[in-house]
Amino acid sequence: MKIQFFHVVIVAIIALAVWYGGSAEQSQHISAAKRGMQWLLSYTGTYENPGVYWALREINASTCKSDALSNDIEGRFTKHNPDAVFHAYASVFSGEHSIDTLDVSQLETYDRWLISALQCRGGRLDASVLGEILTTEKKGYDLTHQFVAIRYSRHSQCDLGMSEQDIGLFERTIAEEIALEDESTGHSFSDLSAERAALLLWAGYNDLVDEEWIRIISANQSRDGGWSNGRSEASNTHTTALATWALVLWTEQCPYPVVL
Repeated sequence: MKIQFFHVVIVAIIALAVWYGGSAEQSQHISAAKRGMQWLLSYTGTYENPGVYWALREINASTCKSDALSNDIEGRFTKHNPDAVFHAYASVFSGEHSIDTLDVSQLETYDRWLISALQCRGGRLDASVLGEILTTEKKGYDLTHQFVAIRYSRHSQCDLGMSEQDIGLFERTIAEEIALEDESTGHSFSDLSAERAALLLWAGYNDLVDEEWIRIISANQSRDGGWSNGRSEASNTHTTALATWALVLWTEQCPYPVVL
């Protein structure tokens, strides 16, 4: 009887230690996300990449639902970025859809894929774009942008020449390739690794992102609260937005307002 009692006690202590460890890590991830958001909102320069705008909007939409944060994001991007492609992304994310005025054939590869997917809204993608985003064996940023293009094509109900079941299976295959590619690096931190984790979590492939991946993202935060693409580099908006977004999706906690 005593042996059984001590066995129960030991099991309970181990379970409590595991719970406490997990809770402490969760708190660390939440704190890191808040510091990342603070760094982004304190940044006085121009957000050069529309992906930063998208990540911040998705953070707000998924967890914060704050009008104040939405207004802050809108103001930063519309005020500081005169580029037509940038504003096209901003308009479609806000629901205005002025993106239709762009000639996608003149755009860079990733913009051509993504803007075509965003603007098709039930139509058929251009044959050249369709061929590019349905081609297999992509790597790195090509693979992550292909994933987003497929995801947005489905959201826009584009005609991809495949059944919904087949395109779903194709998307899953790409998601698994993204996870395997990062696993092959030991989840070594980089801008690309943060992008992979954020996109998989955004699309609901939580089963492909493990705690160790998130722990590495959190551990690589710079002292100033941002993230850089390498330890010798300064924090930048793109990597910081992606890392913050990944942590927010993992913890399901709003990082705003940034009171630490």
